[in-house]
Amino acid sequence: MRITYAVTLAAISLAACANNPASTTTGRANGWTAYRAEVVQARDRGELTPLQAEDRIAMKYRELYGRDPSMEGAFAYSKELYV
Repeated sequence: MRITYAVTLAAISLAACANNPASTTTGRANGWTAYRAEVVQARDRGELTPLQAEDRIAMKYRELYGRDPSMEGAFAYSKELYV
């Protein structure tokens, strides 16, 4: 009885986690895309310099996905374009 209860509880917990959009790759990707679009619009309106925009985009990426060597190179290159 206890094993059945534990297995059922684990299955329910995993199903709830899997159905949470914020915990899925798609949810993170959508959040990243929306944030990036907001920052680019702010940059285009003159509210942020290009370097500020790149810094914010890089920080949000790291917040969502952690540090990724490939993306760190991309962020460094994007900053070089504005210097």
